[in-house]
Amino acid sequence: MEFIKRYGLLIIIILALIFIVFQKEEPQIITKIKVETIRDTIKEIEISPPKIVYYETIKTIKGKDSIIYKNTPTSSTNNANLYTTKLKSNNAEADLKILSLGPILDVSGVITYPERIKTITTIKAKSGLYLYGSFDIARIPTNYELGLLYQFKNKILVGVGANFNTIINKSSLNIKVGIKL
Repeated sequence: MEFIKRYGLLIIIILALIFIVFQKEEPQIITKIKVETIRDTIKEIEISPPKIVYYETIKTIKGKDSIIYKNTPTSSTNNANLYTTKLKSNNAEADLKILSLGPILDVSGVITYPERIKTITTIKAKSGLYLYGSFDIARIPTNYELGLLYQFKNKILVGVGANFNTIINKSSLNIKVGIKL
């Protein structure tokens, strides 16, 4: 009965902390996104029949060569063939417009595009049992301790240890509680 009076409050605190720790805890989730450049070979080419378009000479506008299209033919326009093309690879598609003065002889190449690769890692809290020993730092150590610590889900340490004092030649039992800050 004296044990309960002496250590009752400490036992209640330890039991309450253990109860709190064992509540459902969400695992830590780490998400990493890596972008890789993928080179994909063209597998299929769809080319529409050519459409006749009219253009004026190529003009340089703001440092870039540009073609000026016209709706109707005039004495200053030239004729060209405009092809609407769809290139398909394994995982990508490209829609192109090709302007040509004659027929298209060949379309080939490689499609390059960035692909996001998402990796999800789940880390669950772990528990574990530890054996520890301690002694005081003095010229001649007088106090020795040996004990066990149990870690609950990386949050709380609960331990018990046996202590021996060589000066008074007496041993004692102690309880430890640690909380992650």
